[in-house]
Amino acid sequence: MYEIKPDNEEFAKVLKQEWTHGILKYKMNERRHQLKIYSALNGAVNDPKIRLFTLLCSRQIGKSSTTLLVATEQCLLKSGFIVLLLTATTKNMKDICELVYDKLIEDAPQTCKPTFNKSDGKYTFPNGSKIFMAGLDNNSAKDLRGKNADLIIVDEAGFVDKLQASVMSILMPQVRDRRGTILLTSTPSDTPAHDFKEIALECEKKGNYLKMTIYEDTYKNADDIEEIIEEHGGVDSTDFRREYLCEWATDAKSIIIPEFKETMIQEWERNGNYNYYHKYTAMDLGKKDFTAMLYGYYDWHAAKFILQEETQVNGDWTSTDIANAIKGVEDRIWVDIKGNKLPVYRRICDIGGMSLLPDLQTFHNINFIETKKEELYVMVNELREFVKAGRLVVSPKCKNTIGCLKYGLWDKKAKGFGRTKAYGHCDHLAALIYLIRNLSSQVMPEGIDKSLNIIDPTKMAWPHTWEDGYKTDAQKFAESFSTEVRPEIVPEHSW
Repeated sequence: MYEIKPDNEEFAKVLKQEWTHGILKYKMNERRHQLKIYSALNGAVNDPKIRLFTLLCSRQIGKSSTTLLVATEQCLLKSGFIVLLLTATTKNMKDICELVYDKLIEDAPQTCKPTFNKSDGKYTFPNGSKIFMAGLDNNSAKDLRGKNADLIIVDEAGFVDKLQASVMSILMPQVRDRRGTILLTSTPSDTPAHDFKEIALECEKKGNYLKMTIYEDTYKNADDIEEIIEEHGGVDSTDFRREYLCEWATDAKSIIIPEFKETMIQEWERNGNYNYYHKYTAMDLGKKDFTAMLYGYYDWHAAKFILQEETQVNGDWTSTDIANAIKGVEDRIWVDIKGNKLPVYRRICDIGGMSLLPDLQTFHNINFIETKKEELYVMVNELREFVKAGRLVVSPKCKNTIGCLKYGLWDKKAKGFGRTKAYGHCDHLAALIYLIRNLSSQVMPEGIDKSLNIIDPTKMAWPHTWEDGYKTDAQKFAESFSTEVRPEIVPEHSW
């Protein structure tokens, strides 16, 4: 940023001006990727609506120095600003003081430079702002009560014991009165059962979240990255995926849908046949867990299912609550350009909803069919093969479904879905499984224009050649995996 040499008198003048105005971005000149972290954290700290923000990042990417830089700027700009920096252990805290923070403030002019009190781990600025540093080992979380703060940083939050019970329950009240912010920064925990994962997933759903992998680290070149990959046993090793790609799973076998890719998350462009493509609604009912509802259509030409939206109902619902949720989406997204409602081809529900379905049909004119259920592994495998073939597109709006596809894990006995606070019992994934196994591949939508093909045939799951004779999607799918074509379930009516 500056071409002035450090020993130049002009440099000292500019340096003092930067510190006086609380602008320390020049410290990231050699690590430009930190500007992305800086911008996200700075935005969170200055947004009065954000109480909790999570930074999930690769090792050695500069999270500690960047969070402290943001905290220092706030202390310089706002008199009496209070920061609480917490680390997993007291040793971590001492390392940050000696190796990170002392270096960060070494070029500060005396008019801005904080003084350090070793006895209470406190840095005090000339304007009265303070940064307290403390380790969270030895059950010291209880000592934090009563310390109100404008900003709380928990460094390496993924390795803090009992993060939710012993830390978050104490910290949140401390920032609420001062309209402050909590920043949790860490690489993923060694185990996906850690509280940090639950908190991070909730933040991701709300958009209060940033992930930075090793491939965004501008300080490392290709040789550096290759060396790290080799040291950790390869690009597919659990250690490399967790510590440098910021993935949660400890073992690929524990992920329910390992074939899902980020590229499948996109808004799909509609073509001229959209009005005729079959529209589907699927539902997985729950009382203790979420009641999840999915809405989408099958793009016949691209051979893909397009998941457009999702809704969920929690707690003690009634059939009216379910009906209103379903109609609210269907009546909004499935209309033609004149505002006429497009027909719903099929609605699918699991057997657990059979007691509800008569009410939906009698009182709300919403009809469902019951999905055929088999062993869970069989049903999951159908979805995995569908995803593996590149036949699924999910709108970014479907945050719960995306979360289940990305982070859904088998339970400890690998016999059912694991539960999380953010995504329940993977209920949206269950609804997607019911939907995919009930897609119609033999009934061509009436009115469809066979000649319309705005998709590049080379990028389709399998090229369509209408002139060579019609093959059903099920036949093509079976041929591609050398499996038997199963009979198609065709409803007597299009709901």
